[in-house]
Amino acid sequence: MNATGKKDVVAVDDSPIILKVLKEVLESEYNVFPFSSGMRALSFLQTRKPDMVILDVEMPDINGYQLIREINKAYTVPVIFLTSNHSRESVEKAVFYGAKDYVVKPIVPEVLLEKIHKIIG
Repeated sequence: MNATGKKDVVAVDDSPIILKVLKEVLESEYNVFPFSSGMRALSFLQTRKPDMVILDVEMPDINGYQLIREINKAYTVPVIFLTSNHSRESVEKAVFYGAKDYVVKPIVPEVLLEKIHKIIG
């Protein structure tokens, strides 16, 4: 939480549309920091510790599984995967790497907010 009284959420997705939707859904309750690149998100994490990270799985520079491993090496921050991949293998892999939850696109605002509230309030 910062000076605004809102908790910080980093959103990482290579789709500008998804990032825009996430910002619109979350910004009334959270400070949202959107990144279209996993590497840019990692750089941001070196300067600021968010309360949560929301990750896509498929991204061009570093995929979500690689990114969560890098995050977990240096930080303690809950991660939710937000992806169109709904296979059992993908869910199990996300949990194996430490994801707190897994949300399948398209984004249902109430579902996403409920999951975030359960994890960080």
